Amino acid sequence: MEMTSEKMLQLPFLAKLPRFQSCSYLGEAGPKLIAFRGQTEEKVLTLFLAATIDKEESLLWKSCQEMLAQSFKVAAQSITGFFGYELLSADLSRGLAHFNPSDFSKLLANHSRQMSVGEKRLIQYGPFWGVWTKRLEERWGKIDLKTYVEVYPKSSARLDLYLKKILRDCAVAGQEHLSETIVLLQVIGSRSVYCPGDQEQSGYLKAWLDLLRTQTKEPPPSICILHQGEFTDLV
Repeated sequence: MEMTSEKMLQLPFLAKLPRFQSCSYLGEAGPKLIAFRGQTEEKVLTLFLAATIDKEESLLWKSCQEMLAQSFKVAAQSITGFFGYELLSADLSRGLAHFNPSDFSKLLANHSRQMSVGEKRLIQYGPFWGVWTKRLEERWGKIDLKTYVEVYPKSSARLDLYLKKILRDCAVAGQEHLSETIVLLQVIGSRSVYCPGDQEQSGYLKAWLDLLRTQTKEPPPSICILHQGEFTDLV
């Protein structure tokens, strides 16, 4: 699957944003942050995507990393060249029962044989979407894996602090105009870190969002949470 705008819009989280007519991948914007540029009817927006998983499911994420590593180890034996794989999106809410490292490695190897240096492809395997890049031509095979998923580090009540940190990372990445920004937190496990029924969390969120609206001279960024295909717009 080539990295065309049309293909990019098939990404699960972008498919939920009907405002985007076209989209391009900008790459890593921070240690656990990636960025996209989307065109709407009215303007160009920057989308910052952060992915997290509840700490109660940290073992699931560790197992996922081990299975990905196994897939790449097998694939490296069947390819020639230095490749990179960036995990853009995943959904582990149904576990890893249908993940087959052998099948995934074969998919990567098949793509690699058709690629030239510098070429990027968007590859889907089950609930995993990633960018597959051929970096160098070599006689041996090597794969560099990057994932941007963070085990949720805060208490369940302090989602506001986590979102505040993501906004700071966006500013460090050079995004000055908040009104032209979408911040999307993707929760990849079965447990959501956003709990609207949690009064303590809701109270902290409301106080922070109210402050955000009053402190900025321009409209605040759009802040969204995605979990199991369901979008929640906080702002």
